Parts: sequence; structure tokens; C-alpha cells
Amino acid sequence: MRALSSLPPASHGAAMIEFTVAATVLLGLALAALETAHWHRTRQLLGVALLEAARAGSTAGLAPGSMADAFETGLLPLYATASTTGARARLRQVHVRRAQAAGLPAWRIDILSPRRAHFLDFNGGNRTGGFHAAPVDALSPDYLPERHAAHRQRWPGGRGPRSGDTVLDAAVLHLRLRYLHAPLTPGLGALARALGRGRRDAEGQAMARAGLLPIVLELRLTMQSLSTWPADWSGGQGEIVMAP
Repeated sequence: MRALSSLPPASHGAAMIEFTVAATVLLGLALAALETAHWHRTRQLLGVALLEAARAGSTAGLAPGSMADAFETGLLPLYATASTTGARARLRQVHVRRAQAAGLPAWRIDILSPRRAHFLDFNGGNRTGGFHAAPVDALSPDYLPERHAAHRQRWPGGRGPRSGDTVLDAAVLHLRLRYLHAPLTPGLGALARALGRGRRDAEGQAMARAGLLPIVLELRLTMQSLSTWPADWSGGQGEIVMAP
């Protein structure tokens, strides 16, 4: 192939156009690969952090403060600096910035199970056969097979009238995380804003206006401790909410 300088003058413009198009395509592919890697790494670390929150909730009776601390500690590798203190400060700065941009919590964990209806159906006030002595606003993970058998004598399939679930279902901690993710490249943020104009829900529109994307994960873990009825929790730039 002849060098560009050896081409006729009329060919110089065409060659430059070809080079520009090729460079633009390659740059776009490189940015897409970088963005994809960033997305998957963030999603993976969020999965680890959500698991830590679930473990804390399972062993600490659904204490939302413990769950929040465990979640944010699990996220520190995503904002790693030379020190743990620096990573935590950076995490909070990023979360504050995203929360202010969207007008939403930077992260939200919904406790889908056990939910309020489970407490009403299977709390300590609904003891059967003396299998547990939990207070009326608590769920015990003990003697589940025996309690389920007793509930089947009272309700079809052992399903509570309010929840429609069994005591076995109520003993499973089910969490759903929504996390505000900021793309690395401005182009993807602009695309998120453009696509968000068609959304009808207020939360989706708020995220789109801020150029943020939601990462949503769910996780289930068996409860290992007495579950008390937690109040909704909000602290820092996140919140934990129990489903009705």
C-alpha cells in the first residue's frame, strides 16, 4: 500500500475520511468495552455487598442499621483508596452527589420477606403447639416443620390468611436492591437521559434526568435469628424499607 504522501492530492481527503471513520469506530468499541467492564464489576461488587447485608439481617434479627453498615462496608472495594477511611469517605461523597442529582436515595434495599403480613400471620401471638415463645412482634426460625404442620391444621396448605404464604416462606429473607449507577462515559449518560423521557414512573424519570442507570439485584437467605418487626430506616444516602 502506498504511503499517504505518495497518493495523488485528490485522494488525500478520501483517505483522511476513511481514517477518521475507522478511528471513530475503534474508539466507540473501546469505550463500549470499558463501560461494559465497569458495569459488570459494579454489579459483581453490589452482589457481594447485598450478601453481606443479608447475612447481617439474617443473624441480627433484621436490624436495618446493621444491614446498612454491612452493605456499605461491602461496597468499599468499589471506591478503594490507600486507606479504608478514605474509601468510606469517597463512597459517601459519590452517594451524596448521585442522591442530590436524582433526588432519590443512592441505594435502596426492600425487604420483600419477611414482610408485615408475615408478622401478622405467624408472630408470637399465633403460637401453635407451644413450639416457640417469640414476642407478638417477632418471627422465630425455630421448629419450622412442626409449626408448618400445625398451621396446616388451621389454614389450607398452612398459608396465612393475610400473607398467603407459609411459615416456611416467612423464614426466608428476600432482599431487593436498587442502586444508582453512573456511567463512565458522558455519551451513555446522555443516552440514559434520552431514553428516560419515555418512562412514566417518577423514579425512572428522576434517574434519567440525572443520567444515572439503576442496577437491580435480588437475594434470598434463610433467617438464622429471631426477626423483629423493623421500622423503615433511612440514613446517609440510602434506605431500607419493609414490604407491606
